Amino acid sequence: MYLLPAISSAFVAIGFYLLVIRSKTKASLVCLFAAAFVLRWWMAGLDPFLHEWDERYHALVAKNMMSDPFRPMLLVHPHAGFDYTLWCCNQIWLHKPPLFLWQMALSMKLFGVALWSVRLPSVLMGALLVFPIFRLGTLLRNVWAGFFAAALFVFAGNHLEQVAGQVGMEHNDVAFSFYVTLSFWAFAEMLSRRGSVRWSLAIGLFAGAAVLCKWLAGLLIFGAWGLDLALHQNWIQRLRPFLWGMGTALLVFMPWNIYIHWRFPQEASFEQQFNTRHIFEVVEGHYGGSWNYYLSWFNQHYGNWTWVLLLLGFMAVMYTQKQTNQRVRNALLFALIVVYGFFSLVAQTKIPSYVYFVAPLMYVMMGVGMDWVFSGRSRLIFNIATLGTLLMGCYATFSLGKIRSLHLQPSGEVLEMRQNRIHDTNVFRKLEALTPVGANIYLCAGDVEAMFFCNRDCYPGAPSPHEVDSLLHSGKPVALFYKKDVMENPDFKYLLDNQTQMTLIREKLRR
Repeated sequence: MYLLPAISSAFVAIGFYLLVIRSKTKASLVCLFAAAFVLRWWMAGLDPFLHEWDERYHALVAKNMMSDPFRPMLLVHPHAGFDYTLWCCNQIWLHKPPLFLWQMALSMKLFGVALWSVRLPSVLMGALLVFPIFRLGTLLRNVWAGFFAAALFVFAGNHLEQVAGQVGMEHNDVAFSFYVTLSFWAFAEMLSRRGSVRWSLAIGLFAGAAVLCKWLAGLLIFGAWGLDLALHQNWIQRLRPFLWGMGTALLVFMPWNIYIHWRFPQEASFEQQFNTRHIFEVVEGHYGGSWNYYLSWFNQHYGNWTWVLLLLGFMAVMYTQKQTNQRVRNALLFALIVVYGFFSLVAQTKIPSYVYFVAPLMYVMMGVGMDWVFSGRSRLIFNIATLGTLLMGCYATFSLGKIRSLHLQPSGEVLEMRQNRIHDTNVFRKLEALTPVGANIYLCAGDVEAMFFCNRDCYPGAPSPHEVDSLLHSGKPVALFYKKDVMENPDFKYLLDNQTQMTLIREKLRR
């Protein structure tokens, strides 16, 4: 059960050994990547079903985009009179930008429609984040800081839950955090290479990709870049790379936004207004919360005592002397302060994952804090102390207790929920064998998941008499989940009268 996490820990230990004894930086980094990949692959396979919020919707839209990537659809054939403003049950689905959905669709196109192929892009992006985190820590302080930051991120419990689809916005947030982190990495590389044009273009490319995952917060790097310009007297001479980067970002995300307002004007305008409402009001029944709402989530996001490492990291970067390090420091501090400040004090709708996209930058700060505490000590003391702290930090951020209670050894309501969803998923997988080709399936609780696992149109309610007559006269097959309370209800007598022309599914769903 714990074999793969143990393998990940072994990779981290080997990487530490290579860095300490052999000074093999690249080899130790490869070990960290292997550890991150193995652990995320393990997490992605723990739950053999689609999670309710919001993985099932993302998976179905991505599946539909396999055949038409520029027409994002949730329900291909929705009920007549559906409400286009309800992202949970509409047709044209613009609730999130398309890049992470394209990635999932491509994965399923290459490897087939399956849970593991849905989660594979998140597994890869989560593992690849080891490299920019390592590099940011190195540019901010040194190789050790980069290694510690990346090692802590390998075991980041909340990120692992996102990869598994367990927490809200899951794969969307993984992709968003990935591209935002890459934009800050490219910025740090640009600073270390004295304004290379290719890094300016890379910043724009990654920032634009972030916007194509989750709207304008992806442009965070340009706020940090603007601050960097403002802090220098010759800012006009440094403006050209900034404009190159911003122009590249616009070229990446603007075509999609122009396209959807032209092709789907009603849905696009609504979603644009709806996103703005998150700032000024509490929407969809989410929590408004007080100013310290996100601070109260710190332990669940990062572990019970890792705030100590973060505080040490903040203290350490204030003593940075080298100019390049100071500029990287300013960018990272700007990002963390602005994100936590804006979502805590300005945005009225508060959701735990809103601030977590800067988690990689938080781990960079923790890695710097670890190195700062033990730097300057004797080699033996440094190695022993840092290894011990690293092990404790990895264990704290791993949240093993949460993983055990939700995935490995659940009990009570969690166990019942898992059993019910596994049972229903197995039923959904059999629907193609149980129903005629092209059938419309009704009384299907969990219709979104059902449509992911089978090539049928599924609906949670019963068809109206008019729908029944229309479907049967057109020769369209109709299937129903047999529900005794519905079949015996006088209001649905028309279903019994036509049952010989329909397929009754005797398999029972548990939701």
